[in-house]
Amino acid sequence: MTTYVDWRNRGRCAGQDPERWVIENLPLPKRDRPAIARQLCAGCPTDVQLACLRNAVEMKLTGMVVAGQMIETTWHLQQAAADAGLGDPPARSPRGRKQTVQWPRPCQRCNKSMRPSRSTRDVHPGTVMSSNKNQCLYCMSQIRAEAAAAAEVVAA
Repeated sequence: MTTYVDWRNRGRCAGQDPERWVIENLPLPKRDRPAIARQLCAGCPTDVQLACLRNAVEMKLTGMVVAGQMIETTWHLQQAAADAGLGDPPARSPRGRKQTVQWPRPCQRCNKSMRPSRSTRDVHPGTVMSSNKNQCLYCMSQIRAEAAAAAEVVAA
């Protein structure tokens, strides 16, 4: 069993400024940062990298290079731990990835139940077609008409 003091003293990071492992402090361009992260931890024994990752999971460290990986969010930390066999994979997708929209959903303007624009009433009976994720087709046409009327008033 590797103790904290043992792995920390055997790692490449031993005796170095911890700020060197902060993601924001890595050199630019950003596309090179994953390779730089791998280089920072290259040469560390596997048990040291595993202990480093285990410590990061216990302390919930984010925004750091951990075991040669850039851990930007808790999702990345959980995914890295799962890849190393230290836990279950994260339940949700990371920020920035497209989230699925639940249908039917209410129009934000009239509160009618909407269906996706590419589906039929057979799939979602009693619904109106959506114009986008937030308004139904009827409300969106009203919004456009109101905007056109306002533009005419301003132009006159």
